[in-house]
Amino acid sequence: MALPRQGRCRAGRNLEKRERIWAMGSRKGLERFLKETLRDIEAKRRIQKTKKRELRFAQKHTSVHFDEEKRRKVLAYFGPYYPVDPIFHEFYTEKTGVFDERYIPNDCYYSYINSFYNNAAAARVLDNKCFYTRMFGDRCKYPRTLAYRMNRFWYDENMSPLSGADLMRLVGEAKEIVVKKATESVGGHGVSFLSGGDIAAQFEKTCGEITGDIVVQYPFRQHEELSRLHAESVNTVRVMSLLRKDGEVKICSVVVRIGIGDSRVDNAGSGGIICGVREDGRLKDRAFKPQGDVFHTHPTNGEHFSDHTVPSFEAIKKLVRELHPLVPHFRLVSWDISVDEAGDPVLIETNLNYGELEFHQLCNGPVFGEDTRQILDEVFQK
Repeated sequence: MALPRQGRCRAGRNLEKRERIWAMGSRKGLERFLKETLRDIEAKRRIQKTKKRELRFAQKHTSVHFDEEKRRKVLAYFGPYYPVDPIFHEFYTEKTGVFDERYIPNDCYYSYINSFYNNAAAARVLDNKCFYTRMFGDRCKYPRTLAYRMNRFWYDENMSPLSGADLMRLVGEAKEIVVKKATESVGGHGVSFLSGGDIAAQFEKTCGEITGDIVVQYPFRQHEELSRLHAESVNTVRVMSLLRKDGEVKICSVVVRIGIGDSRVDNAGSGGIICGVREDGRLKDRAFKPQGDVFHTHPTNGEHFSDHTVPSFEAIKKLVRELHPLVPHFRLVSWDISVDEAGDPVLIETNLNYGELEFHQLCNGPVFGEDTRQILDEVFQK
């Protein structure tokens, strides 16, 4: 039994694969058949769960509904691929004031596109800040590191084993340190800034509350142009890139994440805002929160976004193009890069799976632009 043409992506190919396995008729073939079936059931469960979550988000933050003409355009564009709900297009159109049938619906991105391009199982292992120097080596700069903790073992900045006494000596000598969860530090959560005379006690308490891997860094000093946006936080450039089948790295979208108030992190999940970046590195004239709230000036310092330019912008894009081929199991990656006082790009974080979509489409429009149809054809095997 073959799937109908519509919606026939990875699930369809897996069904055909199971049919071939079943035809083998052996015990080993049966075991593989059951394994593949259970895997597909779990994949479908995740897709439904993701769709419900994203629908709730869009319904909560959308009040505008399309007329029949716009609905037909959206359905005509995505109908050959999957059963689209126009609510996501309504969300982006309402918040940006611009209608475009090429907006990628959130459920399509997280359930189909991301899962097609990225190996989720590998990401659970490799999406770890402790591994960056091993994955990317000396091809880029990183924030200065004091220590790593992996599987409860401590290592120094060169990945040499570190005794408890030496670790606490380094901590005690530091005026300030930043303790980060090495995995799943979503939205800036899991990041702690420690300082003061009792820094050692703070450190032990903080690390004791984290069950997984940890990276301990010294405070990062960013470029003065990024500090002008918001001095209290490290502001980062989020670059989404696609590794094409021919090995070319396509820069899909670039935004700047900016902190507000007294926050020391720039993450939107911790209250920060996001501003789009033009092709020449200049910021656009408005910023957003993920829910679609719009800002024409910085809410804390009143800075006009369009008065600013991302420092070393070409060097940032060049770095992404050099690093992405090193992680070929993840073809759609979001990179968080800052710029140090010397003007050099510094890798802060990689998002090998589930990089945010809303950031880019609110600020820059359809995330794949003129390549949207080509992307959908590849994902849905047209």
